[in-house]
Amino acid sequence: MKIRNDFVTNSSSSSFIIAKRNDCTKEDIKNILLQDKNALKYFVNEDIKYTERNDEFEQIDDIEEKIELVTNYLSQDINEIGTDIKICDWDISATEGNNESEDILSMFLYQRYSNINTEKLKIQSTN
Repeated sequence: MKIRNDFVTNSSSSSFIIAKRNDCTKEDIKNILLQDKNALKYFVNEDIKYTERNDEFEQIDDIEEKIELVTNYLSQDINEIGTDIKICDWDISATEGNNESEDILSMFLYQRYSNINTEKLKIQSTN
């Protein structure tokens, strides 16, 4: 059991706000993620082994296929995140990135996160 009495600076998780415009599709999210192929490449080479889908990725040799697969999973997960707050054309939710989770999105946000600030998708750490 973790008991926190004060601000923890050595936490293994970070909180994120994800804002998607109503017209943001899974394909839009995928294209936005593909803008940073270096982060995706590093993630599939170094961090994917800690996720629940490691066995699936181990069967693929081609790095481009791995990047395609991981962007499919990430874009699906982001697209399916529920809405906590709706402001005009934006669906906004809070989620956690975590290095102890086997979930691909959680691990990706925590390990390879960089701000995303586009017309259809915004992801920002709250830490």
